[in-house]
Amino acid sequence: MPPHSLHILQLLDVVCFSLLKRRYSQRVRDLARQRVFYINKEGFLPAFKDAFFN
Repeated sequence: MPPHSLHILQLLDVVCFSLLKRRYSQRVRDLARQRVFYINKEGFLPAFKDAFFN
């Protein structure tokens, strides 16, 4: 990664990934309401996929 490129990545975090983070957090909250309090590797991918594609 080139030096002094962190500001570009910060914009990506704010603009592009904020919606994904919000959707994934909502999916985790939905799982918690269903009494799923631990997400392992097998549970992470379906939750992330659901957040990514919806």
